[in-house]
Amino acid sequence: MKKVLLLAALAGVALASCTKNEVKVSNDQGSEISFTSPVLSKLTKAVIDGHVYPTSEKFNVWAIYSGTEDLSFTDIETSSNWTAFMTKVEVGHAGTAPEDYWASTGTKYYWPKAGGKLTFQAVSPSSFDADINWAAHKITAGSYTVGDDDILFSNITANKQEADYTSGFPYDDKATPENATYKGVDINFRHALSLVLFEVKKGTKTNPDATEQIIVEKIEVASPFKTGSALTVTGTDFNVFNVDWGEASDKETYIFGSNVTATQSNYTQIGNSTLVLPQTIADDVKVTVTYHSVIDGKESASVTSSAVQVNTLKDSSNNTISKWEWGKKYIYRILFNENELIFDPAVEDWEETVTMEDINI
Repeated sequence: MKKVLLLAALAGVALASCTKNEVKVSNDQGSEISFTSPVLSKLTKAVIDGHVYPTSEKFNVWAIYSGTEDLSFTDIETSSNWTAFMTKVEVGHAGTAPEDYWASTGTKYYWPKAGGKLTFQAVSPSSFDADINWAAHKITAGSYTVGDDDILFSNITANKQEADYTSGFPYDDKATPENATYKGVDINFRHALSLVLFEVKKGTKTNPDATEQIIVEKIEVASPFKTGSALTVTGTDFNVFNVDWGEASDKETYIFGSNVTATQSNYTQIGNSTLVLPQTIADDVKVTVTYHSVIDGKESASVTSSAVQVNTLKDSSNNTISKWEWGKKYIYRILFNENELIFDPAVEDWEETVTMEDINI
């Protein structure tokens, strides 16, 4: 996969004697700090789908400087041998051509000329008002109501120095940048929300001698929570995290549609993927399906299925899916087979789960 630079720069720095929250500036500087194109370790203003971070988005970067010694995860809390280096620096894509790169939208940053190592973490989008407390191993933010933004946080990229990234800066082949691989610090994002979508498929025909279609008008999911009181992402290692969205409140009705034909060949997605707050799925979170048949060109009246509790659906190992977890995409597959709706939810791309549940209507 082609990598993309994220450039950042500050007037040069020599930091060997710095204390926390203080950066000393000198006339000497190393190369500009660069980052590879942010990637997504699980699936991701619309949902970020796949593993490529879109050039239309912006994110914020934090970094600390730790001298010449490697900084362990525990050291961040207990050691005084580090200082803040980049704090909530907004980054955006610098253009549209292959040779364009990711850059700070404000002040640029350089590698410390005196040497030493930097440790990085990022949060997306830049409009999401989050902060990082390095000593407490936490990313924190206030209340959040689920909307269009796919909230992401990165793994911690630890103990990097200029020599790790600056060969052929900013490309490994300046003569042909369209073929070049950008050099820079890797930013590997993870999803802090959950994602839900529905897919439909038609099984055997009710009347094998007739030409039959199933038209799914809408799928409705009632009563999931949509607001978290606060976000806390707590690290237990450089790349191991617990995500807590705080106390859940407010409820939403999500409608997926409309008028999608369920074919016999493949599952077809109905409507868009929908971001949801990670939560234990309460009993009142229910799904209903409204559809009609077209038999030999004649449309039947609309039928609405009985409401089914989402938390009763089971995965392929017969385990009940009782919660939506952060960083997972839940695909609820519905098979129309004679007079049955068969729910077959799955989690994929972010992480995988498959549910198999027959619903008679």
